[in-house]
Amino acid sequence: MKRMLLLSLLLFFVIAGCSRTETLTAERVINNMVEKITNAADYAVTVDVTFRWGDQEQHLAYTLWRARPGLHKREMLAPVEVFGHSSGYDGNVYWYYDPGLNLTHVFTYDVVEAAEFHPENLVALLEGAKAELLTVPNNARKSVAVLSVPLDNAQLTVTVDTFTWLPLTVSAESSDGSVEVFYKDFWLNVGLDTEAFEYPEGSTVVEASPGLRTVSLEEARAAVSFTLSIPGYIPRGFSLSEVTLTGDGSDQAVNLEYRDGERWFVLTQSLASGALPEIPGLRRIVMGSTEIYSIISEDGISLWWNNGSVALFLQGNLSEAEMARIAQSVR
Repeated sequence: MKRMLLLSLLLFFVIAGCSRTETLTAERVINNMVEKITNAADYAVTVDVTFRWGDQEQHLAYTLWRARPGLHKREMLAPVEVFGHSSGYDGNVYWYYDPGLNLTHVFTYDVVEAAEFHPENLVALLEGAKAELLTVPNNARKSVAVLSVPLDNAQLTVTVDTFTWLPLTVSAESSDGSVEVFYKDFWLNVGLDTEAFEYPEGSTVVEASPGLRTVSLEEARAAVSFTLSIPGYIPRGFSLSEVTLTGDGSDQAVNLEYRDGERWFVLTQSLASGALPEIPGLRRIVMGSTEIYSIISEDGISLWWNNGSVALFLQGNLSEAEMARIAQSVR
């Protein structure tokens, strides 16, 4: 009798399991995930992202907090040069905080949101998508559903936990490279209040100019009202990776970013606007007829100086001697 009962129960669970598999569709998976995320009052999640293109690779990791109707905060965990940096929207302004300098840059527009791989971007991408439900991997530790989603220029694969209906991983493949995203420690309705999204109290607040945009070196020279300088000395292996322009009129600034793998430095130039902000740990260095101010933090080294009416700011993760040599060579 007990044997018959056990066989009956086993048969019931097999049938129930088969029924669940047959009724699970890509549309149902997407709808359940969309409903779960969009109905949450707030959430917190750690996001781990790896970009690959050619023989290059870049890794980002951060913790993200979001609350209705649009409050958000992101704190960087990797790479090491931006560990602890944070950004967000507090319901009034967008901000970016540099812990090494204890500076908060305040913006009138969102400088981070478009590049986020947060779950709400994924929801917007999957709603109405023509997805296909793939076979569940044999080595899956959780009950998951794997979706294949064709995009205009990439192929997306999304893994969803079918118990929580929250995303676990996303990967995208295209001719330009690939992106792999892991969602870790995903918590819904954690009870966040508005104070969680404010920038750190006691930091020096700087009003940032709008309009960050990528330009060529020639376009940057033509756009600003001052003579653009470049380093005469560039360490071996480095090359100019990006030129960006911010602001308008007399508030314009040019950023020249140089990279060699994980090593980097950025030279920023703008019209001088008076005295430097009072920053703890700022040191004065005299190089010839030029006074250079420097500060060393966990994120690297920063140097400030004026060349006539132009203010220059050099930041990077090289040695102090190497940074000083670059600064001396700027003409």
